[in-house]
Amino acid sequence: MTENTEFIMRIADLNIRMLCNYPYTKRLCADFMTDSRDTDMIAKTTPLELEEESRNYIGENPSPGYCESICLYRDIAEQLPAFDGVVFHGAAVSINESGVIFTARSGVGKTTHVRLLLENYPENVRVINGDKPIIRKKDGKWKVFPTPWAGKEGMRSDTDALLSSIVLLERSKENFIEKVSPDEHFEAICRQIYLPKCGEMQLKTFDLIDQMA
Repeated sequence: MTENTEFIMRIADLNIRMLCNYPYTKRLCADFMTDSRDTDMIAKTTPLELEEESRNYIGENPSPGYCESICLYRDIAEQLPAFDGVVFHGAAVSINESGVIFTARSGVGKTTHVRLLLENYPENVRVINGDKPIIRKKDGKWKVFPTPWAGKEGMRSDTDALLSSIVLLERSKENFIEKVSPDEHFEAICRQIYLPKCGEMQLKTFDLIDQMA
């Protein structure tokens, strides 16, 4: 059932006007909604984009509302570089108020790492976002922000933090961690960041990644 819905939510210190046809996204974003009328960005989608998104789920039957929510977040990601921000695929946590993102290919263990941290250091660790946080440069500092899009586990909070580390997870028979050079793993980081279709925004994104690294 369609329901023309318009609301404003605040994520990454930006007010985003959401134009929806289904109630799913409004429910998803309820904790991020604001009464402010100021708008930094407008997120919208088209019937063609919804149709194309639904084709990505072979053997599944996602609701139109779910597909719309994904398309709207993609539209936000397309515009974010203009605000010095990017959508990052990873699990972000705050450890003693310091932002850390664990990133890896799907199934390697991002969520497992976050759960182990929460179990062993419950007073020191807070989840920011378990799947698709936003990283944004503001006032010369990089911060990682929560979003409503938090993966199937729904791990998220209202916490943001200054970004201190990006941890690239790989499978190994031994547990160890080592510092690596940004140049060596620049491509790996790029694969975890949403790259806009617009050429200008692509160049802006690569510049932001370079600055961040």
